Amino acid sequence: LYVRGAEVEWGGVHGGGGRRRVELPTYSFQRARHWIETDEPAAGVADELGEWTYSLAWRPEELAPGPAGGAGPGVWVVFADRGGVAEEVAAHLEADGDRVVLVSAGEESGADGAGYTLRPHEPEDAARLFGQVLGGGAACRGVLHFWGLDARLDDDSAPGALEEAQALGPCAVLHTVQALVRAGAARPPRLWIVTRAAQGFDGGTVHPAQAPLWGLGRVIALEHPELWGGLIDLDPAADTDEARRLAREVTVGDAGDQVAFRGGRRHVARLVRAAPPGPTEPVVHGEASYLVTGGLGSLGIRVAQWLVARGARSVLLVGRRDPGAAARDIIAAMEHEGARVTLVRADVADRAGLEAALAAPLRELLPLRGVVHAAGSLDDGVLYLQDAARFAAVMAPKVAGAWNLHRLTLGLPLDFFTLFSSAASLLGSPGQGNYAAGNAFLDALAHHRRARGLPAVSINWGPWAEVGMSASLEERSSRQWVPRGVTPVRVADGLQAFGRLSGGALPQVGVLPVEWGEFMAQFPAGAFPRVLREMAREAGVRETGTAPAAGDPPLLAALRQAPPSERRALLTDGIQQRLARVMGLDGAELPEADLGFFQMGLDSLMAIELKSRLGADLGIDLPTTLVFQHPTIEALVDYLLPELVPAEVPEPAAAAPGVETVEVGSEDELLALLARELG
Repeated sequence: LYVRGAEVEWGGVHGGGGRRRVELPTYSFQRARHWIETDEPAAGVADELGEWTYSLAWRPEELAPGPAGGAGPGVWVVFADRGGVAEEVAAHLEADGDRVVLVSAGEESGADGAGYTLRPHEPEDAARLFGQVLGGGAACRGVLHFWGLDARLDDDSAPGALEEAQALGPCAVLHTVQALVRAGAARPPRLWIVTRAAQGFDGGTVHPAQAPLWGLGRVIALEHPELWGGLIDLDPAADTDEARRLAREVTVGDAGDQVAFRGGRRHVARLVRAAPPGPTEPVVHGEASYLVTGGLGSLGIRVAQWLVARGARSVLLVGRRDPGAAARDIIAAMEHEGARVTLVRADVADRAGLEAALAAPLRELLPLRGVVHAAGSLDDGVLYLQDAARFAAVMAPKVAGAWNLHRLTLGLPLDFFTLFSSAASLLGSPGQGNYAAGNAFLDALAHHRRARGLPAVSINWGPWAEVGMSASLEERSSRQWVPRGVTPVRVADGLQAFGRLSGGALPQVGVLPVEWGEFMAQFPAGAFPRVLREMAREAGVRETGTAPAAGDPPLLAALRQAPPSERRALLTDGIQQRLARVMGLDGAELPEADLGFFQMGLDSLMAIELKSRLGADLGIDLPTTLVFQHPTIEALVDYLLPELVPAEVPEPAAAAPGVETVEVGSEDELLALLARELG
């Protein structure tokens, strides 16, 4: 009522009831909205949208000088492609004195003089391989994954091409990461993933089938920084020198970067502000139809409502389920405005089923002029606990669904083809490796279509604000974001952004309201992703730290200043306090130090948040598997304390007054001295 201008007698509102003081979070509330949700865009959103949009820029950057061969000699595990690129790189590594173990993909596992053969779908094959290699005594310097190079997808590819691409790509890399983590090497090898033309670059050729590895790689970098080497994208046109450059990249280059070779030059990925989208929205024709997948979900149906409000009179809503009560109300409202709403029950990932379900509507309704692919599903969990089936289920609506829509509409004169992607594929999101991989395919598909002169844009959305509908995709996905610095996008603002970006010039654009200084505070000092370097510079965050203030992070500083006898209790209390906040416990109710984390009710996503808080406050990179390998607070303290504050060698005790100290050179001299003193 107050927002609408009504007079409110506040004494009556607040009087007569008890009040209590509550603790509020200590982070800044800048940009946070606290107003009642409406269907109108927020005032000033047109200006703010320019501050929310981002894209990837590829900056030329030469590799820093370094000795050939790096820190050799050692062992490299190389997952070899069928085209021979990996073998050429292996020859360069061996020329520098290293030993290379070649690993091929096959139907049967085994070993021979030439190397190993693994089955991409079988995690135990990778576990056996790394158990043997890492247990062999020689240092394993790195793992190079080239299998993704064999993933190909064309408009006339056989139906099994997608499944093969996922097996050789995300599935095989997932098993590799799990095997490396479980091997538990004191100094685990770094993992590099190599693709060809998986990234959009100046409008050139893009192979979408390999792109999911980039979304997955960005999540590996966050969940397992101790394993991470980097992502390397080769030129669509191979050149004679690429194997030498690749070998040098993995032996000399700094771990953690995202690299693309184009035209014989090295480029690195950097997130930059995108040009603000123009005010023009795509023309919505009253004599055309528009298709929305995920159309009965809380987000998809709002997109349909937006189209009808702009003049659409025929909307196809594709979904796997019947509409719920809230969706039926919105459908009734659209029909009341004169729109024809056609419900198409189909699984967008089922090519034959989708074509059959759409055959009659596309033949009988007004011509199709626009597609919005908003279908998706989630099955979050850390990579350590994921499996191929969970990956396939989450990737299906993104990968197979988008590809089916692409093929189905190739001959149609579309005005827009908008893909609802996620910032998870652009920046990574711990606990969402499968989701990031699927959305990375959407990003590459948009570049692929643009390179062919077809309309497309992939929007990497940040989290959406709640819209009041149960089980919505945006409500569930926003759970994954650490709240530091990120503001969820209001539905009205997001729809305005959707309209302005759908007809824009960029094939891919991120929409993420974020304060970068706050966002980067979640990373240990100097450990924010390199792709964010330009954003860090803009926010005044130093390369060597995540805050302008000098010195150790707070918890680490307290540990180093405390007397040795008090450090264990101090670290125990610090972990208890942070764990209580992660689990939403009352401040007076601290978790027991000897109780298992998962007995307390901690889940894998809380484990990520705890790892993030501890890592930032201790100034070190911590793996996501921290609580799995050290399952109680006491065990975690046993692991962390020697790493943070090495045991100090005690100073020799001062001699008591009147006591003579004598230095002796050997045990024989000591025995002789004792004999004299004892007479």
